[in-house]
Amino acid sequence: LQILADWADDRKLQAVIDSVYSLDDIQAAHLRSQTERAVGKIVIRIVE
Repeated sequence: LQILADWADDRKLQAVIDSVYSLDDIQAAHLRSQTERAVGKIVIRIVE
C-alpha cells in the first residue's frame, strides 16, 4: 500500500477517463457504463 501512496505522490498514477457527463445527463452516463465499452472512468460533473 505504501508503494501505491508513493506512486500517487510522485504522480506516476493517472486515472483514465472515458467520458464526462453533467448531472443532467446521468441516464446517458449509466447507459454508457452498461455498454461494457467504456475504457476508464465515467465522470459525473456535479457543479459546472
